[in-house]
Amino acid sequence: MTIKTEGEFTLNRSSLSDQVASVIREQILTGRLKPGESVLQLDWAKRLGVSRMPVRDAIRRLCTEGVLVSTGSNSAKVASINPEEVYFAYEMSALALSFAARRAAAVATREEIAELEEIHERFRDAVNAGENGEAQKLNWLFHRAVTRASKSHQIRALLRVLSISVPLSVYGMIPEWPRHALDDHQRVLDAIKAKDSEGASKAMYEHVNAVSEPTVTGIVDRLSSQES
Repeated sequence: MTIKTEGEFTLNRSSLSDQVASVIREQILTGRLKPGESVLQLDWAKRLGVSRMPVRDAIRRLCTEGVLVSTGSNSAKVASINPEEVYFAYEMSALALSFAARRAAAVATREEIAELEEIHERFRDAVNAGENGEAQKLNWLFHRAVTRASKSHQIRALLRVLSISVPLSVYGMIPEWPRHALDDHQRVLDAIKAKDSEGASKAMYEHVNAVSEPTVTGIVDRLSSQES
């Protein structure tokens, strides 16, 4: 069930603290919240239209991750971002997804391939229409479908852990990304359909890893402009 908030965000009732943590983490990793800036429990509860409990749990989790530093029972501040750690997160995600694509090429069913084709068509439509937000969502859905088609619980678990360090809205920093991603997805899909495990792995790795450098550069540039 989806709930509308009073601000600019939309949340789901399930795993509410996870979603609050995801929103705050995204703001940090994309430079909208800068190092040293306060994150107050009451302030974020109001912004998201939720009670203080899920915000409290989210702040605790982000402190454990090292994204925030606790400054009291109801507040924290944004920790300094290490660009090398963001690079590392992308590299690990690229490797895990390349393994997923390799395995999907070997074991994906006709139904799973049909799902990938359907998502890819929707992705193409979004890119052609200039709907970048929809394209980002469909990019994620494509990756998820490839991972599910791999039928590997270990890869899925690993990607869930890695995803917390990879911001979802970075593609706004890379204007040319949608067209490149469209070509990349086609290469991954063609390789999976051809049962070309090596080709699927290579295409997926290059697709994910291609955004790491411009993403980190965008984050660093944004943080530098805020500090100047």
